[in-house]
This record gives sequence, C-alpha cells and structure tokens, in this order.
Amino acid sequence: MATLNEAIVKWINRPRDHERTIGRYWATDLFKIRKGYLKPKDFFNYKEISKDETVELVTRGIAMEDFILKVFTDLKAKVKYHQKIEFKVNDEITLSGEMDFLFPDKVIECKYPRERCYALPDRYIDQCSFYHKATGLDTYLCEFPYPTRMWKLEFDKKRWEETMDMVKSFHEKLINLKNNG
Repeated sequence: MATLNEAIVKWINRPRDHERTIGRYWATDLFKIRKGYLKPKDFFNYKEISKDETVELVTRGIAMEDFILKVFTDLKAKVKYHQKIEFKVNDEITLSGEMDFLFPDKVIECKYPRERCYALPDRYIDQCSFYHKATGLDTYLCEFPYPTRMWKLEFDKKRWEETMDMVKSFHEKLINLKNNG
C-alpha cells in the first residue's frame, strides 16, 4: 500500500459516478463559469486535487461533515444526507447537485474555507441559489471549523436570471466548440 497521504490523495481523486456531459452542469460549476475559471474548451479536462493546502481543506471538510452527520443521526433529526437533485433549465440543459443536508424545511451546504467568513461568500451564492431554486427551501451555508457559522442565502432573483443566461451561453459555446472542432 502507498503511504497514507498518497492513499488520501488517490481517494479524493477517485473516479466518480458522474462524468461531464454537454447539457448537464453541476451546481459547483456555476461560480466557476461566472468567473471564467471554467471555459468551454476546458470543460472535459479533469483537474486533480494534489496541492497539500487544498487536500487539507477537503479532508477537514469531509471529516467535519461526517461528524455533523453523526450528530444529526444521534439526535434522530429528519435529514437526508448527500441528496442528489436536478433542475431543468430548459429542454437541453439540466443543473445537478448534491445537497449536503436536506431537512424538511431547509438545506444546509457545508464548507471549510481557507479563511473565516463574515457573510455568505460570493463563491457559494450560485450553488446555494441552485439548491434554493430546486427545492424552494431556505438554504444555509454552514462554515467550519467549530464553532460553526451559518449564513442564510438571501435569494436574488436578478442574479438567478443572470446565472441562467450565463449557463445558456456557456452551453451554446460548448455546442459550437463541439460542432466546429
């Protein structure tokens, strides 16, 4: 067996049961598309997580999320963990995501950012907006470490419409790229 650190990096980068396909975009892609970090030409390129700082943040986030699940389970909370969800933008485009914690009355998305936040960070608004729009429920960002902080999404209809226009434009560029080689 490899070292434990090598095993952790290998596990983080393991093959997933979902591949990128034209017309299906992930909630976590929305902000990347908005900022230009994800471009149509790079859509199918998988970028491994290997930087120590990033691996550290990912593993801390997973550990905290697993702990919170244990808390909710022991308290017998009515919660679904890693609930998959889809939202049809139109006949050609579907957004998909996996909510960390889905309660009957709210969604909680968990993050372990590099620095403590003092409001819901812009980089998570599109993802949280997707969960809100797809479920109709209040959506919160839970920020680790302990003591956790909860930031409620104030849904912005105008931003959501801009996000939908952005996704449609990205989709068209991806189709044009595919058709024109």
